[in-house]
Amino acid sequence: MILESKNNYQQCSLCRTLSDPRIFLLNGSEIEYFKFDLLNCYIVFVLSGSVVNYSTTAQGRRVDANNLFLMLANKSSSLVSHDPSTKLLICAFHPEHSDCFRNFLFDIREGAESDEIAFAEETLEIHELLWKHIDALIPTISDYEWCNYWYSIKIEELLIYMRKFYSLEQLQLIFSPIVGTAGNFRSCVFRYYNKVNSLEEFANLANMSTVTFNRKFKKFFGVSTSAWLKERKKEQVMKELKLSSKSISEISFELGFSSPAYFTLFCRKNFGATPGQLRKTLIYQNKIE
Repeated sequence: MILESKNNYQQCSLCRTLSDPRIFLLNGSEIEYFKFDLLNCYIVFVLSGSVVNYSTTAQGRRVDANNLFLMLANKSSSLVSHDPSTKLLICAFHPEHSDCFRNFLFDIREGAESDEIAFAEETLEIHELLWKHIDALIPTISDYEWCNYWYSIKIEELLIYMRKFYSLEQLQLIFSPIVGTAGNFRSCVFRYYNKVNSLEEFANLANMSTVTFNRKFKKFFGVSTSAWLKERKKEQVMKELKLSSKSISEISFELGFSSPAYFTLFCRKNFGATPGQLRKTLIYQNKIE
């Protein structure tokens, strides 16, 4: 019966298509090869051993077992551990991904006494009851593949536990990079990046000069605004061509291209194929996966 149920899941085209792991269990040498997505934030639980965090929130900070911390990734972010016994649970989330995430961060933000919360270099000890939840979660991560909805629910559960077991002050220290001054800028980027097509448009939206905006952007994301926007645009193109049944023209205008011809030029330059050719390839890959 269990085998039959698992097969039914694998045949679900919606879950297969949307599957995107966002909870990771890493051991020893796997840790240094983990790839961070600049679009996400990461809650890292150090279950055993120790790890050194290199990211926008810390440069070379060591975190020992039984602690959790927040990571904001940049281009050179990494986690390093020379202890083979080290085990990490890493949860990737987008600040605007769901009402739960938004409300969680909004409540922390509203409780802050100042807009000028410094970048967090704090850790929290993993609460005893949070440990029990993690212990129950680990076997399901190791043994099964899940859809996006499952990952979202499990990460939301972790946030609910954190809200329950830690004080507002503790949560403010951990999440200050995305609820304080830095967080306001990052939240603005995540909220509006799909509504602009250039550095100039983004800077105007933020009421900054292009030089000031780009300098601030590089500080928090590690790359130029134009390079980051291009990567997000490529991701949006791939997603729409793979998941939607919209026409090429509809996709081109919804993604902000001035014409289907310019959309085709963008795809040829970045993917080496026309939108139609790329869609056929993506659909074929999805069928054989």
